[in-house]
Amino acid sequence: MLAQKIHVDSSGRLLVPAKVRSAMGIKHGGDLMFRFKNNKITIDTLDKEIDDLHRIWAKYKSDVPLMEDLKQMREEDASKE
Repeated sequence: MLAQKIHVDSSGRLLVPAKVRSAMGIKHGGDLMFRFKNNKITIDTLDKEIDDLHRIWAKYKSDVPLMEDLKQMREEDASKE
């Protein structure tokens, strides 16, 4: 873990230390996800956020494409009528 004092300028900007940018793979102009919760700030790369969402989605993803799944559900409902 890296703990380092940083400065917030008059425009509210802060400088992410070079070691942290390098370790996180942050490039000039890169997108970051900023979160504020319970009086704490977390910053992740947008790529990491997307990877995390893919991992979450994979738990629920079906091998059957959504349209086929919906079509099957409609057919089952129609057969009950």
